[in-house]
Amino acid sequence: MKILGLTGGIATGKSAVSRMLQKLGANVIDTDIIAHNLAEIGEPLYTAYVEHFGEGVKLENGELNRAEIAKRIYENEEERKWINSVAHPLIQAKVEEEISRLKDLGETNAVIEVPLLFEIGWQKFADVVWVVYVSKETQCERLQMRDHIDEAAALAKINAQMPIDEKKELADVVINNEYHYYKVKNEVKKAWRKFLKPTE
Repeated sequence: MKILGLTGGIATGKSAVSRMLQKLGANVIDTDIIAHNLAEIGEPLYTAYVEHFGEGVKLENGELNRAEIAKRIYENEEERKWINSVAHPLIQAKVEEEISRLKDLGETNAVIEVPLLFEIGWQKFADVVWVVYVSKETQCERLQMRDHIDEAAALAKINAQMPIDEKKELADVVINNEYHYYKVKNEVKKAWRKFLKPTE
């Protein structure tokens, strides 16, 4: 099985590229979805958050106040380190389970969508790494629109991650998501065909 690591900065359009890949036949493993599921009531991350932050991070219905937790993590580097140390081993175990399942089904590819791929060293699991890229200005604008936040808050989220230019330097393939949808789609198609090509 060939494994592609898909990453990029926040609000660069990783999910859009992921959807394009799914339409091309890729088996996408989205670590954000895995993390979300692990933080549902009674799941391991839910328990870890409540034990660490206290009952105050629960909503009235018992679910986590994800916006409040995200705010605390983005504003505090030590909290980010803590959650990474707790969450990433749990997420990795789920990813490994899914890869094993796909192999049992005879699938020959898997795409692991990981926002912090380089930060946590997950490039070692991938045969090829793609980075989805936009300029910092575009990234900031998209993030403000997506999360309904001001420029300062958007920049704080962006600056909490590895600079996108550093990720580009480490990538095997860079997908420029500044372009029109169809141009990006064609770029993804071309890179995907190359990825699937048997190694000579």
